[in-house]
Amino acid sequence: MSPTPLERHREVNTSREAVEEVSREVEHRGVEFIYYQIVSVTGRVIGKVVPAKHLSRNLDKGVNLHRTAICDLMGDRNGGDLFGGGAYAAEFTAMPDIDTFQVLPWDTSVGRFLCQVYEPDHLPEVGGEHLATDSRGNLKRAHAQFQARTGLRMKTGCEPEMTWSGPGTQVRFALGSSPAYHIENLELMRPVYQKVIRYAQAMGLDMIEADYEDPGQVEMNWMFDDADLTADRLITYRSICKQVARELGLEASFMPKPSTGQMGNGCHHNLSLWDGDVNVLEEPNRRSCT
Repeated sequence: MSPTPLERHREVNTSREAVEEVSREVEHRGVEFIYYQIVSVTGRVIGKVVPAKHLSRNLDKGVNLHRTAICDLMGDRNGGDLFGGGAYAAEFTAMPDIDTFQVLPWDTSVGRFLCQVYEPDHLPEVGGEHLATDSRGNLKRAHAQFQARTGLRMKTGCEPEMTWSGPGTQVRFALGSSPAYHIENLELMRPVYQKVIRYAQAMGLDMIEADYEDPGQVEMNWMFDDADLTADRLITYRSICKQVARELGLEASFMPKPSTGQMGNGCHHNLSLWDGDVNVLEEPNRRSCT
């Protein structure tokens, strides 16, 4: 019998080299706690925190959450039944992707892994299979299948807009004009963009530019990469922004329309297909950003 996807993931995580490498990083950085993070179907970050001394166990066993957590514990309109299986559904197993380990720059006693999600081993027929509602895992597999089928890699870059509200984030501007791109307005947001960029760089995002777009709205960009890596970095970026908001006493929102009469937040995605180092979608004699 061939190994299940969960068993294959466990084999990668428990190789001697992998365990020794991440264990050295945990010890060297003084990490005491580790977040095991999962991305829900709505893009929220859920998971558990575990003392770092249990690292080896969690690399092998993962962590388990009730499967309705992947749907943010939301209920339907017919009596509030929980999406994802209901109150009596089995838990899922979240296995850390060992190459996603990072230390939080705002508190180096805390590390994090991003996880892929599986049906638990004990279930008949589906035990150890991918959980169908694992949006992050689905993207990674879809991209891998696309590469295998076409020989091409999809690279993406995104332009996440978000609104910051609180003292010092709003500007005045003349009727009929726009506050967009004014350096004076970026100066108002200097404490925000400096903290966000510094934290993002510490967590591996190659930050490239930022601009002020509308009252309280800032867009910050990082270098494009494979589609699944860009998605992971967007999740990381959002977590960074929430932390910066807490530190500065502000509120940070990615909502499409945070308030009436104010510009909505978008997130453009720029796509390109690559054959090795060649962008096959690039127009002749035109330099492409992605």
